[in-house]
Amino acid sequence: MQANDKRQVEGLKKKKKKRNKQINKQKSQIQNGVQDFTVEFERWNDMLETTNTAASQEFSRLTNELKQTYKDIKKALKEMEKSIEYFQKNPNLGVSTAELAKRSSFVEEMKQTIDTCRDKIVSERTKQIVEKHKREMEQRNVESAHERAGRLANQELIDAQSTQMQQQRVQQDEILDDMFQTLKRLGVQGHAINAEIEEQNVLLDDISAEMDTTQDRLTQLTQKIDALMSHSESKKMCVIIVLVIILV
Repeated sequence: MQANDKRQVEGLKKKKKKRNKQINKQKSQIQNGVQDFTVEFERWNDMLETTNTAASQEFSRLTNELKQTYKDIKKALKEMEKSIEYFQKNPNLGVSTAELAKRSSFVEEMKQTIDTCRDKIVSERTKQIVEKHKREMEQRNVESAHERAGRLANQELIDAQSTQMQQQRVQQDEILDDMFQTLKRLGVQGHAINAEIEEQNVLLDDISAEMDTTQDRLTQLTQKIDALMSHSESKKMCVIIVLVIILV
């Protein structure tokens, strides 16, 4: 009996050690998970308060990730609670009431921490903020559509004006080219007219010189005739007739 009792005691010790090891491992995993969960929650909360959540894919991803992590931690805490209950029902395993109370306190603390975060995630205030951000995003999209339409209309107007100005420039170039050709032709004709006028002026100058010479000759003849005709009027008439005949 003593040998059997000893083996039973040894078996209980091993079982206790194994259970304690499992609980410590669970505790460490839960503690690390809750720590990571709270860090991510703080980042999520900062995005909720400072950004438009509807425009952030990261916020949506983080929300889903926190919800899933919450479920995983909750499941692990439930498993730990079962282990605590097992030890409570089997005091012969040698786990003290104080140790079990300490473990139960740890479970409650972890649950309270993640429940506080989860309550904020699914709270009515959070829903209102998210809905507000959605409305702002929709309004922004509507305004963006109007702005795009306005930009397109402005661009079409600018393109039309640019085309019209280009056509006007082409027309102006054609008009200027026609004017240049016309002026060029007029310039050639002007040179020809100027040459003709100069030639006519030379001829007129020659005629004027001949007329001056003839006038001088007539004056001299008239003086001579007057001298001859001073003696007789009849002689004067004869001389005039002769002079006319000569000139003709």
